[in-house]
Amino acid sequence: LDLFLQYLPRRYPDLYTFDSVNHTLYVKPIDTTFDIQEWYKTKPLELCERIVQEDLVLMRPPRPTDEFDQFAMAAAAVVFSFSELPEKLGKPVKFIHAPVPGYERHLKKSLDLTFNKLLKVEQPMWRNNWGISPSGTLDEPLYGSSEAHAHRRFVTPTRAEIQSKFLKVEYQTIRRLPKTGYL
Repeated sequence: LDLFLQYLPRRYPDLYTFDSVNHTLYVKPIDTTFDIQEWYKTKPLELCERIVQEDLVLMRPPRPTDEFDQFAMAAAAVVFSFSELPEKLGKPVKFIHAPVPGYERHLKKSLDLTFNKLLKVEQPMWRNNWGISPSGTLDEPLYGSSEAHAHRRFVTPTRAEIQSKFLKVEYQTIRRLPKTGYL
């Protein structure tokens, strides 16, 4: 929330106005003023989600007592990014990405290296991924459901089958938070 309060009004002054005297943030697109002190101690991530359109996920660094030496999902305020969200909260990256085809073989090593060593506070990164979906429903998971598994069988499709599919693309910005080391 501190990062948003510093960045958004400076970068988008026509959309956000932060009043440091009254501790309020005015968000023009939704014509709403938020009392920062009211949200700050108990619901900072929820306020972040209300003032930007992106899904937000906080990943905590590995703890000595963790079974896996990986970042784990500590909190999330999302609309479409994660299906089965309650089951993923508190779980390591390995669990969250388990349904992703090729994760263990192709992605795990580079993701662990990036999260643990390469990602610096002063150098956020972005990434994207994509998948072919059997429907245009935004919250339908690309992985995990029986429909998604059936859809991933690669056979030569007919033109009608190709035209009935949807391309889903996800863009992510990942940064290390300066005070906590969370991602």
